[in-house]
Amino acid sequence: MGHNIDFKTRKNKLLDNRPLRAKQKWDGKWRVVVFDVWEKSRAKRDSLRYEIKNFGFIQLQRSVWIYPYECVEFIKLLKTDLAFGKNIRYMVVQKLDHDEKLRKYFKLE
Repeated sequence: MGHNIDFKTRKNKLLDNRPLRAKQKWDGKWRVVVFDVWEKSRAKRDSLRYEIKNFGFIQLQRSVWIYPYECVEFIKLLKTDLAFGKNIRYMVVQKLDHDEKLRKYFKLE
């Protein structure tokens, strides 16, 4: 239980210190999270979806989420404190085709 409280405290600190979207300058790179969590761990998978959505990611495809700003510390937190480890892959993508709707959604234009 203390572990969960520590995660919430650290996550809230990351969220509080995250610059507001309106004040961030997009570097032109997409942050993509891909995960593979087994059906038997459905609650854990649902928790992961909740956390990344709450952070600001949107779903690109099933188990593929995307965000335009730096968030490596948040991903590290998920991997360690929620014990997802290698089940989460984090990518920084320099070019993504057909990203017009994403740019519009995140108000990057």
